[in-house]
Amino acid sequence: MPPRAHETQFTFRTAAIPEDHWHVTHFEGEENISDLFKFTIHLLSDDHAIDFADVVMQSCTLTILRNGEEVKHHGIVSEFFQDEFVVEQCIYRVTMVPKIWKLSLSKGNYIYQDKSVREIIEDLLTRRYNFRPGVDFEFESHFGQYPRKEYVVMYQESELDFLKRILEHEGIFFYFDHEGDTDKWVIADDSAFCPFVALDDDIPYHNEGGMQDETGIEIIRDFMTRGRVVTGKYYVDDYNYSTPTTDLLSPGATTVSQMEGVAVEYGANVPDATASDQLAQRRAQEIACRQLMFSGRGDCRAFRVGHIFGMRQHFRDDRNTSYLLTHLTHRGDQRHRHTALAALQGEEYVNEFDSVLFSLPFRPERKTNIPRMDGILTATMEHHQGNYIDAEGRYHARLHFDQRSQQIAPSGDATLPIRMTQPYSGSGYGFHFPHHERTEMVFACLEGDPNRPIALGTVPNANNTTPVTSQNQKQNILRTHAHNELLMDDAETAIRLKTSNNHVLNMTDGGEKVELITKEENKLVMHDKENFIRMDTTDKHIFVMHDQEKFIQLQSTGQNVIRLDDQREAIAIQTKYGHELKMEDPAKKIRLSTNAGHHLSLDDQNNLIVLADQALNNKLVIQSAANKVELRSVSGEIWELSEAGKHTIKTQTLDVQATANADIKSTGGKLTLKGMGGGVEVEGFPNIKLTASGSTIEIGPAGIKLTAMGNTIELGVTGIKISAGAIVDISGAMIKQNA
Repeated sequence: MPPRAHETQFTFRTAAIPEDHWHVTHFEGEENISDLFKFTIHLLSDDHAIDFADVVMQSCTLTILRNGEEVKHHGIVSEFFQDEFVVEQCIYRVTMVPKIWKLSLSKGNYIYQDKSVREIIEDLLTRRYNFRPGVDFEFESHFGQYPRKEYVVMYQESELDFLKRILEHEGIFFYFDHEGDTDKWVIADDSAFCPFVALDDDIPYHNEGGMQDETGIEIIRDFMTRGRVVTGKYYVDDYNYSTPTTDLLSPGATTVSQMEGVAVEYGANVPDATASDQLAQRRAQEIACRQLMFSGRGDCRAFRVGHIFGMRQHFRDDRNTSYLLTHLTHRGDQRHRHTALAALQGEEYVNEFDSVLFSLPFRPERKTNIPRMDGILTATMEHHQGNYIDAEGRYHARLHFDQRSQQIAPSGDATLPIRMTQPYSGSGYGFHFPHHERTEMVFACLEGDPNRPIALGTVPNANNTTPVTSQNQKQNILRTHAHNELLMDDAETAIRLKTSNNHVLNMTDGGEKVELITKEENKLVMHDKENFIRMDTTDKHIFVMHDQEKFIQLQSTGQNVIRLDDQREAIAIQTKYGHELKMEDPAKKIRLSTNAGHHLSLDDQNNLIVLADQALNNKLVIQSAANKVELRSVSGEIWELSEAGKHTIKTQTLDVQATANADIKSTGGKLTLKGMGGGVEVEGFPNIKLTASGSTIEIGPAGIKLTAMGNTIELGVTGIKISAGAIVDISGAMIKQNA
């Protein structure tokens, strides 16, 4: 039955202000599937000083009377206006939106890892807004068929837009259920979950007369069908670096038969071929459900977006079917009840709607802006269980834009491992210097997609300074975290290679030398300019090979030296204390000398061997050419042995002693003993015997005995005895005989 003219058709209340504190004069409302609704409600009140705090952000309800029953629209007040003052009443205006609208007030940057779309939504709604599952929001979808998301980023967008776009990407829509005491956000992926408009029967189509016939039955006054050409086939393709050889191009999903055109969506971030095919199917459904669109105008006050209605009595029978409401505008007017506003009265209630066939799978349009990460962003590397790099060579980092990362202890879990670009790479080979904790990383996103970061490298900052500054601007330095270092100095045209343990290799073009130094100061120098190679040990043992001066020298830490001198054609060995051995080819000489100057000289050129003391005063000389050996003393005494068999001893005093027998023989000639001045003394004990050709002189304690040719003369204490085998001849100037 039609509403009575005196009945209030529309009322409005907030949590703090009851509905009788003001009167609804008229309202306008708009709803879209997968979007927020918005109602503007005009009010008239005797109270011209309503406290805005009792209205703004308060829960509220617009009630529409429908055949004696209440159709409620719940929400919160986002705006409250105080307008004119008319006939002692004040005009107010309220904007009502759903509770989920509050998410549009928060704009942030978060990273979600290894979560499903449902888990992301639940986390955001329950953690930040204390929304109650089943009361403030509800899922009516097949969420089990959607793959978990390895990495999802909310970037420079409102939390509301973030949720809307990830739902749109998966082909999931939402609407609002007002049947309870609040506006419940219902998330669905199948229109089969959508409720029917609360009607006893399908709504009749009636294009004659007013909006509502005389029986009060709600009708559809206008109904228009729009058909359009759409893309016939949809493909999804992508590249997954984890499975680089896998073809992710979907088989292709048909939208509407016999339609032309092919669409290929690349970069949808699908992990495998199955997910690619599923997404292609949903994209095709998104297109197909809008190939035929239906618009209308009517007065059914129970219409809500996301609800299903049936129509009957259309002149075209195939239009008498069920439809899903996707867009709806409401207009309600009861200004006729207020004298000052009656002239502005319009139709009491009317709506205009868009819908699609309920029989087709419904997918929302992808209208929400997808943020892009253009340019370069920064992060700080951190370890994961002690490792900075994972099994695939990727890095753990904390992205600076991620607000939630500040609440997570450094553990390497702030983001998924990120690939690092390399100047050279291949299967099992490449160029890779590992980066470490607290290093600032710069990264970009593939095709600007925040969900697909790739590291470009690292940059210095105030805490991590570069090894090259204005102070050493001509040096080119490669230094590892452990301080292994390669330095190329353009100023000195030098290269230095240094290990973390301070082993050093220096190569200098200006000095034309290569220098290798160990941490213990063992050193090798190869000097092209001065043409030598030198090795020094920690203890200062030194080995030198000198091409320019043509020698090799080995020197111990104790200053013992061996020198092989090609320029002088000599070899020299010298001890710390000055003992020396020299071998000289040009002089054909070998010389061995002590620190004190005693020496032995082997002289091939002069055929000499000399053994001498420090002043050359006492020496032994062997003259090979003269076949002569000479022994000289400082006092001029000489013992000389010559090839002719002549032995000469020149001395002030000659003392020949033997502890046993001693023989002085001349086997081939004369033996002469001369005493020039002091005579010759021969002393023997107990006897002296001189023998020559059988003749003897014997001197002993008993006297002297001379024997020659059988004749003897004996001189003793008893007298003289002469015996002869022949005549004895005694002659003299005078011979005296005693009696």
